[in-house]
Amino acid sequence: MKIDNIDKIDNIGERLKSVRQYLIMTQQQVANTTGIPVITISKIEHNKVVNSDSFIKMIQFYSNYISVDFLLAKDFRIADADRYAKSFSLNTIVKAKLELLKQQFTKDIEKSKNDFVVKITDTINLL
Repeated sequence: MKIDNIDKIDNIGERLKSVRQYLIMTQQQVANTTGIPVITISKIEHNKVVNSDSFIKMIQFYSNYISVDFLLAKDFRIADADRYAKSFSLNTIVKAKLELLKQQFTKDIEKSKNDFVVKITDTINLL
């Protein structure tokens, strides 16, 4: 199922991009957390036709941080986001950011470990 005329909701892609930037997140961080490919996030943010499952997953992700009513409101302005942000402290935001860093670090360490094992195995096979 595809979402056609996504811009009928008054540039929802730009709204999602604004919320992502408000949360000080990159597309890659959103992708790592949601499992949505970065290219799909970019398409959504540019109001391209996208898979509805990815779009809904993105809305659900952002709903952890900001009111969906605000996000879809007729008079949406990112400058008003602080009034509609979910009630959480700065510590919660920092914790979420650290969790994202931990996930990325763990992924990088696992890749390095696997690369190292392959190199050691190749070296053993040469002997």
